[in-house]
Amino acid sequence: MTRGSFGLHHFRRSMPPSWWMSHGRNRLGERRSSSVWQQEHSYTGAVTPVDPAPVLQGASSTKPRLKPQAPWTWYGRQFGTFDPHRLDPRDFMDLSTIMAPCVSDRTRVSALNRVGMHRTFLSSERTQLYFGSTHKSVLFPPDTRGFLYYHSPTDWSPLLGEIRFRLAQGSDVVNFALGKDLLWPQNGLPWRIMLFHIARAENYRPFREVLLRDTLVTPDVMDKCTRWPARMPHDACQIIQSLDDLIYFDFSALNTAFCVLIGKDDLRRVMTRSLFCDFRSDVRTTPYIGSAFCRFERTADQSLGLHLRVVKIREPAKLKLPDYDGYISMPVEGELLVRGGKPWTIYSKTRSVYIDALRDKLKWETEGGAKDRP
Repeated sequence: MTRGSFGLHHFRRSMPPSWWMSHGRNRLGERRSSSVWQQEHSYTGAVTPVDPAPVLQGASSTKPRLKPQAPWTWYGRQFGTFDPHRLDPRDFMDLSTIMAPCVSDRTRVSALNRVGMHRTFLSSERTQLYFGSTHKSVLFPPDTRGFLYYHSPTDWSPLLGEIRFRLAQGSDVVNFALGKDLLWPQNGLPWRIMLFHIARAENYRPFREVLLRDTLVTPDVMDKCTRWPARMPHDACQIIQSLDDLIYFDFSALNTAFCVLIGKDDLRRVMTRSLFCDFRSDVRTTPYIGSAFCRFERTADQSLGLHLRVVKIREPAKLKLPDYDGYISMPVEGELLVRGGKPWTIYSKTRSVYIDALRDKLKWETEGGAKDRP
């Protein structure tokens, strides 16, 4: 017999029978199952004595029966609609400094509470919200109080609808019009949950039901969103519907990704590499830090080309390489991006898998596709 087994054997022999009756086995000499243990140690329902009765005829003592659990009620953050014109003070919620808060449909949860639905089922009615661009664990900013609402696209495609969060000073719905949308910190664009993510993800099933119930989205549009390519951009990704739209660029980033909409339902990904990166040496470097909103601009000739104009500086450009020779000119608000002493240009004949979508967008708008825009 090993030393460890001898100690356990000695422990078993040294304990009196009364200890085993109260700890190891129940009063009938049977081991208690895990389900019985969970019932006896559950904190979700109260153990209330009711009309004592023998557990088994001939038993010397009785045990209180477990009273059935009362219906579990969800009192968390709730919404009743995403229609900006039908908001209710009860739709006001506080997400301040919370990581992945849960929200639920008030109408649905109220109906489930009335029928006494179990809490594990009610938990499936909750939707988690994320402030990280790719569902990373990021706290919502302080003073994030307001209303969730549906932002309906007013131009080309109804597939680009999205849920946004309007910051408001109080629960009175008049504050909705006075507030501003919550923004992504990395690019200053509105925080959002895109419709094609709502249409697919199980986490957003309550959102789908409310959008369809309130006719904010038609079943046909929702169905089209489910049939889009599986690899869709994350919610913080930029989408341009026209070449005149602004795009956020970080001067210190090696590349910038965004999506362009061609027609009404063709969403394509673009990866612009090295616009603000100097790649003349083996090691690519970014000589500047800062950021700006830029816009593609057609060339003056008929070569079907695009320049990039810096429209609005968001973070001032600063040189981080003291001895830099200026091959890439420092970005200046209102000026074109200059590389090697001349404006950076991309032509429609340029072949690259990274910018094929941008080239097709330029061709589509040049051939009159932009005239279809409402």
